[in-house]
Amino acid sequence: MRRRDTNTFEIRQAFYTEKLQGWYRNKINSILGNHLRERMWIWGSVLAFLITLSFPMIGLVQVEFFATNDQDFVIISTELPEGTVLSHTDLEIRKVEELLYKYNTIESFLVTSGQTSAFAGGGSANDGSASSNSKFANIFVTLSEDRTITSSEMVEVLRADFSKINTSIVRVSQASDGPPTGTPVVINFLGENLEDIERLAADTAVILEDISGTTDVTTSAKNDGTQFIIEVDTAKATELGLDASVISQTLRAAVSGIEATSINSTDEDIDVMVSLNLNTTYLDAHDTNRTTIDSLNQLSIQTPNGPILLGSVLKTRLAKNNTAISHEDTKRVTSASAQLSADGNLREVITEFKKRAENELVIPETVSMKIGGENQENDQAFKEMFYALIVGLVLMLAILVLQFNSYRHALYVLSVAPLALIGIMIGLAITGKALSFPSLMGFIALTGIVVNNSIILIDTINEIRKKGNGRDMKEIVLEGVSLRLRPILLTTITTIIGIFPLTYASDLWEPLAWSIIFGLIFAVFLTLVVVPVLYYRKPGLLK
Repeated sequence: MRRRDTNTFEIRQAFYTEKLQGWYRNKINSILGNHLRERMWIWGSVLAFLITLSFPMIGLVQVEFFATNDQDFVIISTELPEGTVLSHTDLEIRKVEELLYKYNTIESFLVTSGQTSAFAGGGSANDGSASSNSKFANIFVTLSEDRTITSSEMVEVLRADFSKINTSIVRVSQASDGPPTGTPVVINFLGENLEDIERLAADTAVILEDISGTTDVTTSAKNDGTQFIIEVDTAKATELGLDASVISQTLRAAVSGIEATSINSTDEDIDVMVSLNLNTTYLDAHDTNRTTIDSLNQLSIQTPNGPILLGSVLKTRLAKNNTAISHEDTKRVTSASAQLSADGNLREVITEFKKRAENELVIPETVSMKIGGENQENDQAFKEMFYALIVGLVLMLAILVLQFNSYRHALYVLSVAPLALIGIMIGLAITGKALSFPSLMGFIALTGIVVNNSIILIDTINEIRKKGNGRDMKEIVLEGVSLRLRPILLTTITTIIGIFPLTYASDLWEPLAWSIIFGLIFAVFLTLVVVPVLYYRKPGLLK
């Protein structure tokens, strides 16, 4: 068999490869054996790692669970006071409808009365699901494809337009990428004294309204209404010879009615209710008990000494009516919540709130404050991903120890994995992307990629050492890294080219792609310098 002739491309390829290997060998040669430069590279990498870890804290990299990007729809929610009938809610939502017709950026919208939207959160301050209530209504707005503004900008325009509506609470929001996460900012107060935690929730709402980046601030007490408390003046009732049970039966007959009998039929039993006619202008039988407190006080009740007015033995007052009292860990809980505006950042809002809460909130010892919402979901997700990363590193360590028969060499391989975070943080800062769930997924995926280069590098050096026959350690390391330079660069370039189209595929996956790209670039660079330095300083024994 004849070997085919070498073409010009192959000649140039071999020439530039040798030139690159020679340049790289000279650079590594100038570092190895120079203790000052070796320490500079090792400790410089550690320092860069610590500095980039601080990027989220100093604001160079924002932190989000799932980024809110341009969407094809927005959600409009309206809320009226507790007890509002559905017909009145429908009239209020029509005011919002009328304002939508003037926007050519809206393709269509769907109105639902009596229910919240799951995309915009539920009726409670910390709920992420839909709930049914006659006081709620929502509009699912589909935006046109040829619009010139983003969905975030459209949300701000609608918020400004709906601010003129003062007969109901109107909120405009859009869903973030990924699964629904509920309200972004939720501050919970847990305690036994309901007045204390409701006061703290109200004070918290005032603070949140004053923090830049928040909108649609509300509390869980927004569902509370008022009620009449009717009490019997026992002293007067006893003096007049009245029993409290007789008074309560009279009131029950007036307001709710009393079951007199029931009519039996083949299908079901029909209860016959007898009630007092307190509303002489009623239109149907159900309106007879729609009345006022004054009408109840004017009712006549029989006593041993003759009839008297019912109001003479009653005490009536207005009181707060808690429609629901939530509990968590057996304690009562109230909450204040807020959405984020277009320029709002969750981490900055929470940080600012914590500073102001220390000075402005007086929290009793029996009350505890808990920050929930998307911030809690962020912390929980990041914690779980950190645990997954630790488990992955431990498993890789076990496999590498079996491969190299050396804990030292296994740790050299894994040392590059956390240093890849340097490139990820720098890449997110350059591209303006947030540290989010997808970007952390990219980091975890990257740990399994970058160790491959270190494995190849150390394995090659070990093979040369076995055949070295007393060669100088520096020459062995230089030869090993030079031989593996081209394969490492080629695999890195092909991986980056393969992942690069993902940056244009979706806003959801763009942070993941940039994390892998920048993390891989910096990890390879550090692999080709830090790993040879570590190996040369303490090569260990071969078994």
